[in-house]
Amino acid sequence: MKAKEYFAEYGEKMKGLRIASDNDTEWQKMMCQLLQDFMDEQSELIKSRKVVKEKAMVAIIEEMNDKWNKLHDIFIMQQGACPFIYNGWRLFMIAKLEDRGVDYGRIKGQR
Repeated sequence: MKAKEYFAEYGEKMKGLRIASDNDTEWQKMMCQLLQDFMDEQSELIKSRKVVKEKAMVAIIEEMNDKWNKLHDIFIMQQGACPFIYNGWRLFMIAKLEDRGVDYGRIKGQR
């Protein structure tokens, strides 16, 4: 799915939802669903490309992070604010990989 398709699905639903508001539960549900949709798409890319090497996995994470950032930019352009952070997908995946003992920086050649 393209970033603008994600926005079509989530933009109106997330409009006005902010952390530390009366809508905390709704915001959390929407963010969990968005993260799950990104995870599902990433998993499909991994399967379709038959990824086995860590560097290929990093390339897919970066590709998905670019899409996340485009979605972020669309939220800013359309609504003046975004309910999630720029590069949030990369940060989320780094945390998940580190929980499994994988050094993302080493794989990417930054360490």
